[in-house]
Amino acid sequence: MHTTAGYHMNQIIYEDPYILIGHAYPKGSSRRMLMKMVKESNRIALENAKIMNEYRIASRLKMDGILRPILPIVNGDVMALEYAPINGVTLRRYFAMHEVSVSEWIQLGLRISNLLLELHRKQVLHLNIRPETILIQPTTKRVFFAGFGYAVSVSEKPDPNGRSALLEASPPYMSPEQTGRINHRVDQRADLYALGVTLFEMLTGKLPFNATDALGWSHAHMAIPPALSHDDVLRIPQSLLRILFKLLAKDPEERYQNAWELRADFAAIGAEVHPSFTDRRLSMRTSPIPSIESYFEQHMSYPQILDLAAIVQSSQIFGMETDELQVGRELMSLIIKQAGAEKGWLVSVRNGEAIVEWTGEVKRDQLVVARPCLPLEACSEAEKSIVADCLLSQAVSRSGGEGKKGKGSVLCLPILIQEKIRGVLYLENTLTPKAFVPERFTVLHRLSSQVLYITKYLARADNPHNGPASDGGISLTAREKEIVHLMAAGLSNKEIAHQLIVAPETVKAHMRNIYRKLKVKRRIEAVMRAKQLRLLDEQNTPFGG
Repeated sequence: MHTTAGYHMNQIIYEDPYILIGHAYPKGSSRRMLMKMVKESNRIALENAKIMNEYRIASRLKMDGILRPILPIVNGDVMALEYAPINGVTLRRYFAMHEVSVSEWIQLGLRISNLLLELHRKQVLHLNIRPETILIQPTTKRVFFAGFGYAVSVSEKPDPNGRSALLEASPPYMSPEQTGRINHRVDQRADLYALGVTLFEMLTGKLPFNATDALGWSHAHMAIPPALSHDDVLRIPQSLLRILFKLLAKDPEERYQNAWELRADFAAIGAEVHPSFTDRRLSMRTSPIPSIESYFEQHMSYPQILDLAAIVQSSQIFGMETDELQVGRELMSLIIKQAGAEKGWLVSVRNGEAIVEWTGEVKRDQLVVARPCLPLEACSEAEKSIVADCLLSQAVSRSGGEGKKGKGSVLCLPILIQEKIRGVLYLENTLTPKAFVPERFTVLHRLSSQVLYITKYLARADNPHNGPASDGGISLTAREKEIVHLMAAGLSNKEIAHQLIVAPETVKAHMRNIYRKLKVKRRIEAVMRAKQLRLLDEQNTPFGG
């Protein structure tokens, strides 16, 4: 039995390392109540802050369907909340106890949608929706929201000191925009995404993604599609699957825009399905509560905590792994996760030639890293052109547009070390046009620099007898070298002609000779090849050093 501030808790409903929830009664009284109690741990300050935030938000909500706190209790260093009692169980527990038909599932979806719509109309974002914060009364089937510790009142003015609200709650249920890896504000669609994860889990018995830490969950929400087994596809009605996948869209613009739209879809499939369809029973396979690694620091936002986690993990990789090739693989994997990318290359500049040293790509829901060591010229024309332009301009290039799977994002990040271009990080996410935000670039640059350092070591180990490149008997005239320098500076043929005070046709003739001598077909190839052969003055080229 647990005791705090004159209360005895004799029936535990929920417990984790930080809180207890259960039925309690005051000493010397038979009045039974529901109570949440903070446990002694290294997170007392954070859990107390959540208790106070829950009381501040939920006690003022004028609506039915919430677990309403009625009294905050202080007991030394820890706090507790007393609630108006309801005879309910968590959504996870309900699905473990009951076999649910399709029609009952649709009605449950309607009730949750109605409740979420009302909450959003009150200008409150829950930001902690998961199977443990949705309660159901088994007899009445009434639905309640609990766990308002991370809730935000949209109508409140921002903190003048720039501090954000409490950290978002559980990484497996968080929307892409809550990770800070997508250029989109957090609004009611974040709650709809979390509800999608919750309903997916209750229907399939597993989360839509797999991960082992906060950074892994962040990457999954950004870049990995929900995983359905063949059995799930056969047993779950397609109308419900369409709702789930719309809730789980990476891009907020492709989700339900509000709970009213979600409610309308649940109502539509409830009205249209055949009676024999609605009588069908869904065999639910409940999953265990996911264990989440904690990185909580009260003075940091969740995106900053993920940045810190990436830096810590990179240090651990260097400190614990002795195989340099494996260090490179793990760091490249870390870059893809940190960025929220589906695909990435790390390109280095070796003796003036661009080499794709490392690749990472999500394949069949798994992140696969390889070290191809291929010349950039061997890559597809579109990707080759973007990377080459970034090498020449030494400027960040970010775009959002149409991708293989619809709207997508592309980032080219130049890696400058001691003010010299050493490589380019190329990233893709075809699932959203809003990926790759500037706030993440610093950590991405740092991780990429580390991989380039390892790559330089590996290249020397692979070719210990490699000496300086020779020109192979190839030479350029002084005028041809001038033109290559101007090409490297990004000047057009017309601009080069104006600079050298010659006719444009003369420039074209010189360029044909340059291409022939260097055995290349494009301007960027000519610049790289000339540098590789040491035909140019090092300090005047963009690939110096």
